[in-house]
Amino acid sequence: MGHKCSVEKWREQEHRAERVLHVGGSFVVPGLNDTKFPDEYQEGAAVGEKVAVARNKLTKRIDVVYKLPKSMSPSVDGQQISETLRHLQSIEHPNICRLIEAFDDPAFVYLIYTKVDGELLVKYVKNEGLSERKVADIGFQVLRALSVASKLQPPVVHGALAPKNILMTSQGAVILTDLGLIDVLKPDPIQKLQKDSFAYLPPEIVKIWLKKQEAFDPKGGKFVKFEASDLGKKVLANDVWSLGVILYQLISGHLPFKGTTILEIARDIKAGHCDYKDDRFRNVSSNAREFVKTILNKEVQQRPSPDKLLSHKWLSENVRQLLSDKPFDKEVAANLFSAHAETNFKKMMMRMISEKVPPAKIKSLEQTFNKMDGNHDGVITLEELKDFAVKHPDMAGAQDLDQMWKELDGDSSGSISIHEFVAATLDTQGVLVHDVLWKTFSALDTNHNGRLTKNEIRGAIKEMGSRLGGEHVARMTQLIESEVQGELTFQEFCALMHEEGAREKRAGWACTKLTMGCCSKVNA
Repeated sequence: MGHKCSVEKWREQEHRAERVLHVGGSFVVPGLNDTKFPDEYQEGAAVGEKVAVARNKLTKRIDVVYKLPKSMSPSVDGQQISETLRHLQSIEHPNICRLIEAFDDPAFVYLIYTKVDGELLVKYVKNEGLSERKVADIGFQVLRALSVASKLQPPVVHGALAPKNILMTSQGAVILTDLGLIDVLKPDPIQKLQKDSFAYLPPEIVKIWLKKQEAFDPKGGKFVKFEASDLGKKVLANDVWSLGVILYQLISGHLPFKGTTILEIARDIKAGHCDYKDDRFRNVSSNAREFVKTILNKEVQQRPSPDKLLSHKWLSENVRQLLSDKPFDKEVAANLFSAHAETNFKKMMMRMISEKVPPAKIKSLEQTFNKMDGNHDGVITLEELKDFAVKHPDMAGAQDLDQMWKELDGDSSGSISIHEFVAATLDTQGVLVHDVLWKTFSALDTNHNGRLTKNEIRGAIKEMGSRLGGEHVARMTQLIESEVQGELTFQEFCALMHEEGAREKRAGWACTKLTMGCCSKVNA
């Protein structure tokens, strides 16, 4: 008996040691940033699960860090992870949150993304409401992101598309997060068995799990052990289905497939019977109903590609502009999402300077960029620029376009991104933004000592009280003081303003030369 116990104990220790070596945080991901994350970034407040604000120590730029434990990584192939992350770093598209760099250490992989000035789709709907036009705009932008990712070599799919992976800026721009991480650094949502993600899974995936689960325990008292390898490779059609579920939910206020348990939801997804007789579906256009029905096709091979869906009449620019902008019944938003507090220091400051920084300065440039981007791949080619010039002859003479292109295409890549476009067309905006921030800071700094005290900030809150749309001053004070620690220098004031994206990057793009340098010329 003693010998048997010692052998079993030895085997248990060997298994535990093997898991620590391969899964528990000791595998190496080669080719990532050579320095350590703490050497380049200062981690700040958490903004979500495994996500925190991070300030670059050299540039002072504010990004976000995704801190993923290796012990939870589905893959232990360091080379595969490295190649995937390098591939994801090459994606630069206005509807995809940009991966800037990645760090490796024994226990974690740190992913640095651009900080988006936006909020989760759930919160956006609560604050802004929905209309058919807004829903169509959201669907259009998500499809643009899926389309460009699918054309990469190798193609990139999301694999876990759900409302929690969609950010919305105040201008209504969609930013997709977590692209390409499933089965690499994040587990497949079907393994987590959470209602908030399971309901968006497509039938071709759910039925594989359901067959195994019903053979194991058809009542769902215990869940079967399920490996991602049982599912096979993710495909683009999986993401298309998930988008269909999201659009159905945005229109109707509830999910198309229901159940009080995971097992009931899975059976309803497999059956695939959607109800389009809801009053809310009768109040949207026939194009909207037909579009959602087309996406929620049980047969994966018959599900249209993003490119084909982008050409659908409901998403054409002319038709979208004619769609009803009348807000949906408030009950839709109430059913969809719960309320969240949103007032903070930056919001108050932006209200103070909103009259001094014309919002159209950036918005109009982004709109122009999107009009030039004829195939919606997130970059502009010289051909697209010339085509745009033909349609808008007042923009520039044809003889000037080649020279203009050389100035725009700063890295000679043959295409220009939104980052290059904004940087090249806003030479003076950096000075304007800098001046506005400095004047705002100086106005608040009543004793002119170069620092903002809490009393000075409280005074600003009281002054703004009548212009805050009824927001409670005491509550605002409490929220802001929880964010501001001690006195603020002008540099720290700028950092807070850019932490969630100042007005010039309101649509959520990465920090450009413009924002990175706006406070660097000021002496404290």
